Amino acid sequence: MRIPLIEDFLNDALVPGNQSSTGRGSIMPKKDYYAILGVSKDATDEEIKKAYRRLAKQFHPDIYKGDKKEAEEKFKEISEAYEVLIDKEKRAKYDQIGERVADETFGPQGFDWTHFTHYRDVEDIFGSAIFETFFGSAGSPGFASRGGVFDTLFSSREGIQRPVRGADVQLQLDITLEEAAMGAEKVIEVPMSRLCKACSGTGSRSGKSSECPSCKGAGQIRAMQTRGSTRVITATVCPQCKGTGRATYDLCSLCGGTGRVSKRTKVSLKLKSGVYTGYEIKIPKAGRPADSRIGGEPGDLYVIVNVLPHRIFERRGDDLFMKMSISFLQAALGDEVLVTTLDGRRVKVKIPPETQTNSQFRVRGQGMPRLKGGRGDLYVEVSVQTPKNLTKKQKELLREALS
Repeated sequence: MRIPLIEDFLNDALVPGNQSSTGRGSIMPKKDYYAILGVSKDATDEEIKKAYRRLAKQFHPDIYKGDKKEAEEKFKEISEAYEVLIDKEKRAKYDQIGERVADETFGPQGFDWTHFTHYRDVEDIFGSAIFETFFGSAGSPGFASRGGVFDTLFSSREGIQRPVRGADVQLQLDITLEEAAMGAEKVIEVPMSRLCKACSGTGSRSGKSSECPSCKGAGQIRAMQTRGSTRVITATVCPQCKGTGRATYDLCSLCGGTGRVSKRTKVSLKLKSGVYTGYEIKIPKAGRPADSRIGGEPGDLYVIVNVLPHRIFERRGDDLFMKMSISFLQAALGDEVLVTTLDGRRVKVKIPPETQTNSQFRVRGQGMPRLKGGRGDLYVEVSVQTPKNLTKKQKELLREALS
């Protein structure tokens, strides 16, 4: 599997009217790191962090509304300034010798993302969940890699890949309307993630993290090509360790290096009275185990309730609707009829004289219970049945009575 190309631009944009020789054999722009971050020369570490936090949010390519390449270059520029000013030794040297510190710190080619040592500060800025969304890669399990300059920046600099949370899982639970009305206890089977007993959750036979000899624990094999002023780094998942960064000979045979095993487990759910289709029940850490071979906590399980259709009652919000037939005589003269509610009770419904087909009658408090208390109403819709097989005499009497 191939990770997208990473383009790391080595030359920063020239600042008009602000150039000087740096001793690199060419004219390079001056870099005022304080001005880049918008802080004074006596700024505290907290003020520098605050400035970087603001600019990082502004120019993050996944957030920036303008040109993405411009955002990447700006993000790189402020990160270079931050790398120097947040480090006491680098900052002191910069205050003494100015921009020449870049030569000593980053080499003749200048700053690139391999020099950035504060990538965790970016995670702190955006939060771990958003950090995973921005920089996580389905192509390389557990690796933070989106291509562009961020692949270089956020690939694991610690050798072994980072644990990544497993995916959330949705499960549909079908229940009857009666169960939705009265509440119910249901038992479902879900795949739960458990620590592997064979390796005690370490993912390795030895119980230690052994570095892959091919990629030295990076999980990636990188090749670099230079095209003019652009360096292109091609990164592919290490074929030996499959991106885990671990030595394959040491992987636990039972869990495959994840440190966890999936086991179907019975879970009891207590449904409240009044639940509805789409009602969601969250079971923490009962979702899919982490895909990363070094583990990570599982995702969550979301049980989505689906209330099945009923043969008599139709639910609309907290109200119930039903249909019933009445005779022509009941419709014409009026009557009281008994209706069976959803919970089996018998209630009286008064039919007034001269009732027409499709007339609705409301029975208060006989609908669905509400989650926060109270109940909806029951609506009874009647249809008038016309008499059949009337005799000649009956027809004459009816005509006479209605004429």
